[in-house]
Amino acid sequence: MIDRVQIVPENAIARLGGGKVPAVKVQFEAQAYSNGPDLVENTEDDELIGVFPASWSKANFDAIAESLQDASFAGDIDQQGLFSPAPAGINSERYIPTNNTGVLAIIGEVNDGARTVRGQSRLVVTVQRFIDPPIR
Repeated sequence: MIDRVQIVPENAIARLGGGKVPAVKVQFEAQAYSNGPDLVENTEDDELIGVFPASWSKANFDAIAESLQDASFAGDIDQQGLFSPAPAGINSERYIPTNNTGVLAIIGEVNDGARTVRGQSRLVVTVQRFIDPPIR
């Protein structure tokens, strides 16, 4: 039995793409856990059951993201958990014509028999990296 689903990475950064600078995508996974012998979530005895197929979706992460409608502009997630950011550049459809940046909640839902167990992570979609130093 699945007690919780953790979406990994828990916090991620994707970068818009376009022109000579490719987008930086993010691959998400849904890890299922049991609460272990103590039956308490997020303790040392929790056991990783494994990575499970999930139904993926995105939403605005917070009230600011909601007011800017980030989920409508920042990019899309496919049903394999791969997030692809939107193109870079001015978007005249946004409240303030700005880039397609945003803060999203990435949601993975795993079926466990008749139940659906849901997990969520945070994704920041930001601008392109124009300078890529050889040493980071």
